[in-house]
Amino acid sequence: MNRKINQELVIGESMAWPEPFGGIIFLVIILVSFVSGLRIARKSARNGILIIVAPWIILIVASLFFPNIDDWNPMLKSDESAWGLWIGDGYRIQLNPDETFTLQFEDQSLQGTWRRMDFNVYLKADSGKDLYMRFVEDSGNLLLLPKPPMDESPRPGPITRKR
Repeated sequence: MNRKINQELVIGESMAWPEPFGGIIFLVIILVSFVSGLRIARKSARNGILIIVAPWIILIVASLFFPNIDDWNPMLKSDESAWGLWIGDGYRIQLNPDETFTLQFEDQSLQGTWRRMDFNVYLKADSGKDLYMRFVEDSGNLLLLPKPPMDESPRPGPITRKR
């Protein structure tokens, strides 16, 4: 039975903001604190400098406790975490330890070889078709996006979870 699962990642539910969006927010905070710090520095140099430097200190401390705080890209140490059956949004993807794969989607079925580079997965079907997929992390859960967006869109497209 082929059941289509409709799931979407929701920004704000313990998931990092997409890097450009999070970066823009932090840039605005830095700029506001810089301007405020300059204004306050006229009255009290120490307080002005503290306000200018505070966002940088917060960023450094946060990055020590939360590595990749603004990044969806997981750090996969080996291919072993990629092996297995990934199911969701109408996709069924089997990544095998011998670097072969089986992909089923709607009426299509493909087989071939795969390789992982960082969080990217490249598939080469026996038919000659090349496919690209990406691993992302959501609240510590590893997900596989069979059709990842080519930009930093907050909408990830289809999502599969390891079974």
